[in-house]
Amino acid sequence: MAVVHACLREDIPPAEEGPTNCLDEEIDTGRPDLADMIEQVRTRIRQRNHTVAWHAMLHGSPWKRELQTEVGQDVPTGNWNSLLGRVAAYRDRWGIRGDVAPLGAPTAYYGWERANHRNQLEKDIAALATGRGARAGSLDAQLAGRTSPKPYVSVGLQL
Repeated sequence: MAVVHACLREDIPPAEEGPTNCLDEEIDTGRPDLADMIEQVRTRIRQRNHTVAWHAMLHGSPWKRELQTEVGQDVPTGNWNSLLGRVAAYRDRWGIRGDVAPLGAPTAYYGWERANHRNQLEKDIAALATGRGARAGSLDAQLAGRTSPKPYVSVGLQL
């Protein structure tokens, strides 16, 4: 099935509309029980992201120091916290433990979902490192319409 999916991704052009955020898009269902379940899952994902971000902010990890070195010391606090939380969520989702590199080892060619997630974070890191993220205002505002990666919650917070 994965091979078929990969072939379809190569052959089918992307949708004309921009990406949607799966945590914020409107639920179109006539079943209130299904809508409630989806909202409960979204709430748990938001809580997990919040917990992972706070854990990353409060604990001095080698990858966190490396990320700070990459982006520099002159990054506005709001942009730094946003980036730190998203990198921590990436590490949590993909099970990256103990690697000093903020985004871990390079992604395998067949891991397109992780590769897309990683590529977007690399762009965001580069934007902050060059100062474009800071001059353009809040990084959160820039990310408002971006696609959220599919949720995954790992067992522990061993970032």
